[in-house]
Amino acid sequence: MGISLFVIALTTAMSAVAAESDSMAKLDEALKAVETFEHGKDSGPLNLVEKLVFESAKDAGLRGAVEQRIIRTLGSASTRDAKIFLCRQLRTIGTGRCVPQLEKLLTDPELSHMARYALGRIEDPAAAAAMRRALNKTSVKLQVGIINTLANRHYRQALPYFTILLRSPDSGVAEAAARALGRIGGAEAVKALESARRRASKTLAHRIDGALLICAEQFIAGGQKSEAARIYQKFYAPGQAEHFRLAGLRGLVAARGAQAAPLLVEAIKGTDPDLRQSAIEFMTIVKGRDATKTFVALLPSLPPDAQALVLRALGARGDSAAARAVSTATKSEHELVRVAALDALGGVGDASAVTLLALRAATGGDNEKKVARASLARLAGDDVDAALLRSIGMG
Repeated sequence: MGISLFVIALTTAMSAVAAESDSMAKLDEALKAVETFEHGKDSGPLNLVEKLVFESAKDAGLRGAVEQRIIRTLGSASTRDAKIFLCRQLRTIGTGRCVPQLEKLLTDPELSHMARYALGRIEDPAAAAAMRRALNKTSVKLQVGIINTLANRHYRQALPYFTILLRSPDSGVAEAAARALGRIGGAEAVKALESARRRASKTLAHRIDGALLICAEQFIAGGQKSEAARIYQKFYAPGQAEHFRLAGLRGLVAARGAQAAPLLVEAIKGTDPDLRQSAIEFMTIVKGRDATKTFVALLPSLPPDAQALVLRALGARGDSAAARAVSTATKSEHELVRVAALDALGGVGDASAVTLLALRAATGGDNEKKVARASLARLAGDDVDAALLRSIGMG
């Protein structure tokens, strides 16, 4: 019995070896044709190579042998079409072993893109290091592509090189370096961007501003809120373009949390309508009952249209601390304020709001009836259903 199992296992292993040997023989033959391939010629060998590459990607033992043959053929290939095809295969199965061969192509105007295409997928640090070395050897046109690929990999070791390239006389390279610094982020990148901005052209300065905002977002994500707030404060400063002021305000709210409530109040009370509307929208981001009380205290000082917007924002916050003020606003002489208050009551009210909403649903104007009924359906709380039944019984 044991001998039989051994024979079966041995036979299976020998068959696998024979199959692999046959596959490698077919691959070698196909790669000979690939060496001189040009578009318009028989693509059969290419199809076979692609098939074997795809299969080897799932077989660690086979992958190394296939990759080595692709590397060797890339070194001896004589046509552009052949090299492009082989680079594409290395993007699928390439490892650190193929980096030296691909690095040679990074300075070739016709093949640099495909070499980056392959290197960009290789996790081995040698791939990014090869692209970083090529930055000093390539034309400005190729530098942009390499910068972008390194930025996609968040290759922090390239930061000093990107900092230098911010001063490139070629606008495309300088702008690509700015974007890359933004994507990589961190204090070193921010320092480089802020320093370069002081002498940057208008177009480059715009790119740098965008990169700084991305850096600030990364600071927020990493919990470095004070660093983010410092950047956002500069963009929120008077005199900045409207879209930058809005970005700065949004960022300050994210960075400061509940402490941003007074900042939003200031913007809501200001004369800039776009800033006011955005500040009201940002009210939902700031959490806490103290912030709710701050926003409620603002209501009497606002014109009717702004009151309506703030009331809806209070409803969206869902904090019951606003319920009394919202109920009072349902008595406003302005219909848009009354309707907004009735809508907000569905978010901040409880069973005690049922009587008011039911009355307006029965006796209010058309808009008030519609909104009051919708708010009744949205009210939450253990006693709401009972209050609704009592209201129906009283009716």
